[in-house]
Amino acid sequence: MSTTAAGVATSARRAVCRPGGREIALMHHGMNKINIGVCETQPVTAEGLRVLLASQEELTCRWIVPNLMVGLQLARQQPVHALLVDKGFGQQAVGLAITEVNACVPGTGVVVWGNSMSESEALRLLQSGARGLLRKTSDLATVTACLRNVAAGATWMDDCVFRDASRAEHPLR
Repeated sequence: MSTTAAGVATSARRAVCRPGGREIALMHHGMNKINIGVCETQPVTAEGLRVLLASQEELTCRWIVPNLMVGLQLARQQPVHALLVDKGFGQQAVGLAITEVNACVPGTGVVVWGNSMSESEALRLLQSGARGLLRKTSDLATVTACLRNVAAGATWMDDCVFRDASRAEHPLR
């Protein structure tokens, strides 16, 4: 065991390191935990995310809220490594939230997910500073991989974000 500059005990085994060498500080059974915050409009979906994150050894759900403004306040008060935001809050509200998180909590990567996402919506979200884009129809492994990668500082886009289901079934001629 060693100690970081903040006095947090760490094990020799590191699960994830942030860009620039900043370590994820919450420890659990000798492993670093990746803190996830969630702003989700649907209660059943929120509970499913809570169960999914609880099943992952290195991920932990720090908080889930059904209100974007409360989520922004919590992101400032209880920072997380990745913030999953429901696109259902509205394009403009989500874009402003991404900008605010990037300005106030620069270590937090924002992932936006929704039932559908057009190419123009995806582009606007990326221009606002989103680091991850997912469809709610993504499989569980894709959701957790996205959260891990965004928490580590990478950018993630679900393959199907830029493919409209109707175009995938009927290719252009």
